Amino acid sequence: MEPVTKEASAGPVPSITVVVCTYNGAQRLPEVLRHLRAQQTSVPWEVVVVDNASTDGTAEVARRHWDGAPVALRVVREPELGLGHARRRGIGEAKFDLICFVDDDNWLAPDWLATAAAIMGSHSDVGACGGRTKGVFETEPPAWLPRYQQQFVIGKQAEHGGDITETRGHLWGAGLVLRKSAYEELVRHGFQARLTGRTGGVLISGEDYELCYALRMAGWRLWYDPAMVLRHFMPSTRITWGYLQRLNRGHGATSVDLDPYELALGVSRRSIHRWAGRRWIGEALKSLVKAGVLWGWLRCRSLFRASEGWRWALTLELNVGRFYELLRRRAAYDSAIREVREAAWIRGGRPSAPV
Repeated sequence: MEPVTKEASAGPVPSITVVVCTYNGAQRLPEVLRHLRAQQTSVPWEVVVVDNASTDGTAEVARRHWDGAPVALRVVREPELGLGHARRRGIGEAKFDLICFVDDDNWLAPDWLATAAAIMGSHSDVGACGGRTKGVFETEPPAWLPRYQQQFVIGKQAEHGGDITETRGHLWGAGLVLRKSAYEELVRHGFQARLTGRTGGVLISGEDYELCYALRMAGWRLWYDPAMVLRHFMPSTRITWGYLQRLNRGHGATSVDLDPYELALGVSRRSIHRWAGRRWIGEALKSLVKAGVLWGWLRCRSLFRASEGWRWALTLELNVGRFYELLRRRAAYDSAIREVREAAWIRGGRPSAPV
Protein backbone atom coordinates (compact mmCIF):
# COMPACT_ATOMS: atom_id res chain seq x y z
CA MET A 1 0.00 0.00 0.00
CA GLU A 2 1.09 3.55 -0.72
CA PRO A 3 1.18 6.25 1.95
CA VAL A 4 -1.76 8.63 2.06
CA THR A 5 -1.07 12.35 1.90
CA LYS A 6 -3.42 15.16 2.76
CA GLU A 7 -4.15 15.70 -0.94
CA ALA A 8 -5.35 12.08 -1.28
CA SER A 9 -8.11 12.31 1.29
CA ALA A 10 -11.49 11.22 -0.08
CA GLY A 11 -13.63 10.84 3.03
CA PRO A 12 -14.77 13.28 5.70
CA VAL A 13 -11.77 14.76 7.49
CA PRO A 14 -12.04 14.33 11.28
CA SER A 15 -10.97 16.83 13.94
CA ILE A 16 -7.98 16.33 16.24
CA THR A 17 -7.12 16.79 19.90
CA VAL A 18 -3.37 17.00 20.49
CA VAL A 19 -2.57 15.53 23.91
CA VAL A 20 0.80 16.70 25.25
CA CYS A 21 1.82 14.65 28.29
CA THR A 22 4.56 16.13 30.43
CA TYR A 23 6.30 15.55 33.73
CA ASN A 24 8.38 18.52 34.89
CA GLY A 25 8.60 19.71 31.29
CA ALA A 26 8.85 23.46 31.84
CA GLN A 27 12.20 23.62 30.01
CA ARG A 28 11.12 21.35 27.13
CA LEU A 29 7.55 22.51 26.47
CA PRO A 30 8.22 25.86 24.73
CA GLU A 31 9.82 24.19 21.69
CA VAL A 32 7.06 21.56 21.53
CA LEU A 33 4.40 24.28 21.55
CA ARG A 34 6.28 26.37 19.00
CA HIS A 35 6.12 23.48 16.52
CA LEU A 36 2.44 22.93 17.28
CA ARG A 37 1.67 26.59 16.58
CA ALA A 38 3.29 26.13 13.15
CA GLN A 39 0.79 23.44 12.07
CA GLN A 40 -0.64 24.13 8.61
CA THR A 41 -4.12 22.65 8.52
CA SER A 42 -7.73 23.65 8.07
CA VAL A 43 -8.82 20.74 10.26
CA PRO A 44 -10.39 21.82 13.58
CA TRP A 45 -8.03 20.97 16.42
CA GLU A 46 -7.21 21.74 20.03
CA VAL A 47 -4.39 21.13 22.50
CA VAL A 48 -4.72 19.45 25.89
CA VAL A 49 -1.58 19.60 28.05
CA VAL A 50 -1.64 16.91 30.72
CA ASP A 51 0.50 18.02 33.65
CA ASN A 52 1.53 14.69 35.16
CA ALA A 53 2.28 15.66 38.77
CA SER A 54 4.86 18.28 37.77
CA THR A 55 6.52 20.48 40.39
CA ASP A 56 8.33 22.98 38.14
CA GLY A 57 5.54 25.30 37.01
CA THR A 58 4.82 23.35 33.83
CA ALA A 59 1.19 24.50 33.64
CA GLU A 60 2.08 28.20 33.75
CA VAL A 61 4.76 27.75 31.08
CA ALA A 62 2.28 26.01 28.77
CA ARG A 63 -0.32 28.76 29.08
CA ARG A 64 2.23 31.55 28.65
CA HIS A 65 3.77 30.10 25.49
CA TRP A 66 0.36 29.48 23.90
CA ASP A 67 -0.95 32.98 24.45
CA GLY A 68 -2.37 34.38 21.18
CA ALA A 69 -2.38 31.02 19.37
CA PRO A 70 -5.22 30.41 16.87
CA VAL A 71 -6.59 27.29 18.59
CA ALA A 72 -7.59 26.51 22.16
CA LEU A 73 -5.23 25.05 24.76
CA ARG A 74 -6.28 23.58 28.09
CA VAL A 75 -4.06 22.37 30.91
CA VAL A 76 -5.35 19.51 33.06
CA ARG A 77 -3.55 17.87 35.95
CA GLU A 78 -3.13 14.12 36.36
CA PRO A 79 -1.83 13.45 39.89
CA GLU A 80 -1.07 9.75 39.34
CA LEU A 81 2.43 9.55 37.91
CA GLY A 82 2.89 7.51 34.73
CA LEU A 83 2.68 8.19 31.00
CA GLY A 84 -0.18 5.72 30.61
CA HIS A 85 -2.23 7.50 33.27
CA ALA A 86 -1.52 10.86 31.63
CA ARG A 87 -2.55 9.65 28.19
CA ARG A 88 -5.78 8.14 29.48
CA ARG A 89 -6.56 11.43 31.19
CA GLY A 90 -5.94 13.18 27.89
CA ILE A 91 -8.29 10.82 26.07
CA GLY A 92 -11.00 11.56 28.61
CA GLU A 93 -10.53 15.32 28.16
CA ALA A 94 -10.45 15.26 24.35
CA LYS A 95 -13.34 16.90 22.48
CA PHE A 96 -12.51 15.46 19.06
CA ASP A 97 -12.47 11.94 17.61
CA LEU A 98 -8.77 11.83 16.71
CA ILE A 99 -6.15 12.05 19.44
CA CYS A 100 -2.52 12.81 18.65
CA PHE A 101 -0.13 11.91 21.47
CA VAL A 102 2.85 14.25 21.72
CA ASP A 103 5.56 13.84 24.35
CA ASP A 104 7.34 16.88 25.74
CA ASP A 105 10.38 16.21 23.55
CA ASN A 106 8.47 15.72 20.25
CA TRP A 107 8.50 18.37 17.54
CA LEU A 108 5.85 17.80 14.86
CA ALA A 109 6.41 18.81 11.23
CA PRO A 110 3.94 21.49 10.02
CA ASP A 111 1.84 19.02 7.98
CA TRP A 112 1.63 16.28 10.64
CA LEU A 113 -1.96 16.92 11.73
CA ALA A 114 -3.25 17.50 8.19
CA THR A 115 -1.73 14.25 6.92
CA ALA A 116 -2.95 12.25 9.92
CA ALA A 117 -6.48 13.58 9.52
CA ALA A 118 -6.47 12.65 5.83
CA ILE A 119 -5.32 9.10 6.58
CA MET A 120 -7.90 8.51 9.29
CA GLY A 121 -10.65 10.13 7.23
CA SER A 122 -9.85 7.95 4.21
CA HIS A 123 -9.64 4.66 6.13
CA SER A 124 -12.42 4.13 8.63
CA ASP A 125 -11.00 0.74 9.64
CA VAL A 126 -7.68 2.26 10.80
CA GLY A 127 -7.55 2.60 14.58
CA ALA A 128 -4.17 4.33 14.78
CA CYS A 129 -1.48 5.77 12.55
CA GLY A 130 2.04 7.08 12.97
CA GLY A 131 5.05 8.41 11.09
CA ARG A 132 8.81 8.66 10.87
CA THR A 133 11.09 10.11 13.56
CA LYS A 134 14.34 12.04 13.26
CA GLY A 135 16.71 12.50 16.17
CA VAL A 136 17.83 15.95 17.33
CA PHE A 137 20.79 15.67 19.69
CA GLU A 138 21.95 18.09 22.35
CA THR A 139 25.51 16.79 21.94
CA GLU A 140 27.31 14.63 19.40
CA PRO A 141 25.81 11.11 19.69
CA PRO A 142 28.11 8.13 20.36
CA ALA A 143 29.29 5.97 17.46
CA TRP A 144 27.09 3.04 18.50
CA LEU A 145 23.82 5.00 18.51
CA PRO A 146 22.81 4.38 14.85
CA ARG A 147 22.80 0.63 15.56
CA TYR A 148 20.30 1.07 18.38
CA GLN A 149 18.37 4.15 17.25
CA GLN A 150 15.06 2.27 17.12
CA GLN A 151 15.27 1.80 20.88
CA PHE A 152 15.43 5.59 21.19
CA VAL A 153 12.31 5.92 18.98
CA ILE A 154 14.32 7.26 16.06
CA GLY A 155 14.04 6.20 12.42
CA LYS A 156 11.40 4.69 10.20
CA GLN A 157 8.80 2.33 11.63
CA ALA A 158 8.47 0.14 8.52
CA GLU A 159 10.13 -0.35 5.14
CA HIS A 160 7.05 0.85 3.28
CA GLY A 161 4.12 3.12 4.06
CA GLY A 162 0.57 1.85 4.36
CA ASP A 163 -1.15 -0.86 6.38
CA ILE A 164 1.36 -2.42 8.80
CA THR A 165 -1.11 -4.40 10.90
CA GLU A 166 0.22 -7.83 9.93
CA THR A 167 3.85 -6.84 9.35
CA ARG A 168 5.31 -4.59 12.04
CA GLY A 169 2.10 -4.81 14.05
CA HIS A 170 2.59 -1.82 16.36
CA LEU A 171 3.38 1.90 16.39
CA TRP A 172 5.45 4.16 18.61
CA GLY A 173 3.51 6.25 21.10
CA ALA A 174 5.41 9.41 20.10
CA GLY A 175 3.14 11.17 17.63
CA LEU A 176 0.67 8.28 17.51
CA VAL A 177 -2.76 9.33 16.24
CA LEU A 178 -5.56 7.29 17.82
CA ARG A 179 -9.20 7.04 16.83
CA LYS A 180 -10.97 7.88 20.07
CA SER A 181 -14.09 5.89 19.19
CA ALA A 182 -11.95 2.76 18.74
CA TYR A 183 -10.44 3.18 22.20
CA GLU A 184 -13.82 3.91 23.79
CA GLU A 185 -15.26 0.78 22.21
CA LEU A 186 -12.44 -1.27 23.75
CA VAL A 187 -13.13 0.22 27.18
CA ARG A 188 -16.87 -0.38 26.88
CA HIS A 189 -16.13 -4.06 26.30
CA GLY A 190 -13.93 -4.25 29.40
CA PHE A 191 -10.39 -3.45 28.22
CA GLN A 192 -8.05 -2.27 30.98
CA ALA A 193 -4.44 -1.44 30.22
CA ARG A 194 -1.85 -3.38 32.21
CA LEU A 195 1.07 -1.05 31.55
CA THR A 196 1.36 2.46 32.98
CA GLY A 197 4.28 3.61 30.84
CA ARG A 198 7.26 5.63 31.97
CA THR A 199 6.89 6.90 35.54
CA GLY A 200 9.17 9.81 36.31
CA GLY A 201 12.69 8.42 35.89
CA VAL A 202 11.63 4.73 35.86
CA LEU A 203 12.29 3.37 32.35
CA ILE A 204 9.24 1.16 31.92
CA SER A 205 7.41 1.53 28.62
CA GLY A 206 5.35 -0.66 26.28
CA GLU A 207 1.98 1.02 26.81
CA ASP A 208 1.97 1.97 23.11
CA TYR A 209 2.54 -1.66 22.06
CA GLU A 210 -0.22 -2.80 24.40
CA LEU A 211 -2.68 -0.33 22.90
CA CYS A 212 -1.79 -1.35 19.34
CA TYR A 213 -2.13 -5.04 20.19
CA ALA A 214 -5.54 -4.43 21.75
CA LEU A 215 -6.70 -2.47 18.70
CA ARG A 216 -5.60 -5.30 16.43
CA MET A 217 -7.37 -7.91 18.54
CA ALA A 218 -10.54 -5.83 18.31
CA GLY A 219 -10.30 -5.79 14.53
CA TRP A 220 -8.75 -2.39 13.84
CA ARG A 221 -5.89 -1.72 11.41
CA LEU A 222 -2.62 0.18 11.92
CA TRP A 223 -1.16 2.61 9.36
CA TYR A 224 2.31 4.06 8.84
CA ASP A 225 3.13 7.04 6.62
CA PRO A 226 6.81 8.03 6.27
CA ALA A 227 5.71 11.43 4.97
CA MET A 228 4.68 12.25 8.54
CA VAL A 229 7.88 13.47 10.20
CA LEU A 230 8.49 14.08 13.89
CA ARG A 231 11.75 15.27 15.42
CA HIS A 232 12.69 13.71 18.74
CA PHE A 233 14.93 15.83 20.95
CA MET A 234 17.54 13.79 22.82
CA PRO A 235 19.44 15.43 25.71
CA SER A 236 22.98 14.24 26.38
CA THR A 237 21.86 12.36 29.50
CA ARG A 238 19.72 10.02 27.37
CA ILE A 239 22.30 8.95 24.81
CA THR A 240 24.70 7.18 27.18
CA TRP A 241 25.43 3.46 27.28
CA GLY A 242 24.25 3.27 30.88
CA TYR A 243 20.89 4.79 29.94
CA LEU A 244 20.48 2.28 27.09
CA GLN A 245 21.27 -0.59 29.47
CA ARG A 246 18.60 0.63 31.89
CA LEU A 247 16.20 1.02 28.97
CA ASN A 248 16.75 -2.60 27.95
CA ARG A 249 16.22 -3.85 31.47
CA GLY A 250 12.92 -1.97 31.41
CA HIS A 251 12.06 -3.54 28.06
CA GLY A 252 12.64 -6.95 29.59
CA ALA A 253 10.23 -6.20 32.43
CA THR A 254 7.67 -4.81 29.98
CA SER A 255 7.82 -7.96 27.84
CA VAL A 256 6.14 -9.94 30.63
CA ASP A 257 3.00 -7.80 30.38
CA LEU A 258 3.02 -8.01 26.60
CA ASP A 259 3.26 -11.82 26.52
CA PRO A 260 -0.53 -12.37 26.83
CA TYR A 261 -1.22 -10.14 23.82
CA GLU A 262 1.53 -11.62 21.66
CA LEU A 263 0.37 -15.14 22.45
CA ALA A 264 -3.24 -14.27 21.64
CA LEU A 265 -2.18 -12.68 18.34
CA GLY A 266 0.14 -15.55 17.50
CA VAL A 267 3.14 -13.24 17.10
CA SER A 268 5.15 -14.28 20.16
CA ARG A 269 8.72 -15.36 19.50
CA ARG A 270 8.88 -17.02 22.89
CA SER A 271 8.62 -20.79 23.19
CA ILE A 272 6.02 -20.64 25.94
CA HIS A 273 4.61 -24.03 26.88
CA ARG A 274 1.06 -24.71 25.74
CA TRP A 275 -0.19 -26.07 29.02
CA ALA A 276 -1.23 -23.41 31.55
CA GLY A 277 0.59 -24.84 34.55
CA ARG A 278 4.04 -24.63 32.93
CA ARG A 279 4.00 -21.25 31.20
CA TRP A 280 5.49 -19.20 34.02
CA ILE A 281 8.17 -21.68 35.07
CA GLY A 282 9.26 -22.25 31.48
CA GLU A 283 9.72 -18.55 30.79
CA ALA A 284 11.44 -17.89 34.13
CA LEU A 285 13.97 -20.69 33.62
CA LYS A 286 14.68 -19.65 30.05
CA SER A 287 15.36 -16.04 31.05
CA LEU A 288 17.57 -17.14 33.95
CA VAL A 289 19.66 -19.46 31.76
CA LYS A 290 20.07 -16.81 29.06
CA ALA A 291 21.10 -14.20 31.61
CA GLY A 292 23.61 -16.57 33.21
CA VAL A 293 25.22 -17.57 29.92
CA LEU A 294 25.44 -13.99 28.71
CA TRP A 295 26.86 -12.75 32.01
CA GLY A 296 29.63 -15.35 31.89
CA TRP A 297 30.46 -14.61 28.27
CA LEU A 298 30.59 -10.87 28.86
CA ARG A 299 32.80 -11.31 31.93
CA CYS A 300 35.29 -13.19 29.77
CA ARG A 301 35.17 -10.60 27.00
CA SER A 302 35.58 -7.74 29.47
CA LEU A 303 39.06 -9.01 30.27
CA PHE A 304 40.10 -7.78 26.84
CA ARG A 305 37.98 -4.69 26.16
CA ALA A 306 35.01 -2.71 27.48
CA SER A 307 31.47 -3.84 26.74
CA GLU A 308 30.12 -0.47 25.54
CA GLY A 309 28.40 -0.92 22.20
CA TRP A 310 28.04 -4.71 22.50
CA ARG A 311 24.61 -6.01 21.57
CA TRP A 312 24.92 -8.96 23.97
CA ALA A 313 25.36 -6.60 26.92
CA LEU A 314 21.91 -5.21 26.12
CA THR A 315 20.48 -8.70 25.67
CA LEU A 316 21.77 -9.54 29.14
CA GLU A 317 19.93 -6.54 30.61
CA LEU A 318 16.78 -7.54 28.73
CA ASN A 319 16.80 -11.05 30.18
CA VAL A 320 17.65 -9.89 33.70
CA GLY A 321 14.76 -7.43 33.60
CA ARG A 322 12.44 -10.12 32.27
CA PHE A 323 13.50 -12.67 34.89
CA TYR A 324 12.98 -10.34 37.84
CA GLU A 325 9.58 -9.27 36.52
CA LEU A 326 8.59 -12.92 36.05
CA LEU A 327 9.51 -13.56 39.69
CA ARG A 328 7.38 -10.61 40.73
CA ARG A 329 4.44 -11.80 38.62
CA ARG A 330 4.70 -15.52 39.28
CA ALA A 331 1.23 -15.73 40.88
CA ALA A 332 -0.51 -13.81 38.09
CA TYR A 333 1.37 -14.62 34.88
CA ASP A 334 -0.69 -17.59 33.70
CA SER A 335 -3.99 -16.01 34.72
CA ALA A 336 -3.10 -12.87 32.74
CA ILE A 337 -2.66 -15.00 29.63
CA ARG A 338 -6.08 -16.58 30.14
CA GLU A 339 -7.74 -13.22 30.84
CA VAL A 340 -6.49 -11.67 27.61
CA ARG A 341 -7.27 -14.77 25.55
CA GLU A 342 -10.86 -14.81 26.84
CA ALA A 343 -11.42 -11.02 26.95
CA ALA A 344 -14.84 -9.73 25.88
CA TRP A 345 -13.25 -6.84 23.99
CA ILE A 346 -11.66 -9.13 21.39
CA ARG A 347 -13.46 -8.26 18.16
CA GLY A 348 -15.82 -6.17 20.29
CA GLY A 349 -14.57 -2.92 18.80
CA ARG A 350 -14.31 -4.08 15.20
CA PRO A 351 -15.35 -1.41 12.69
CA SER A 352 -18.70 -2.15 11.11
CA ALA A 353 -17.49 -2.12 7.52
CA PRO A 354 -13.90 -2.23 6.25
CA VAL A 355 -12.97 0.36 3.65
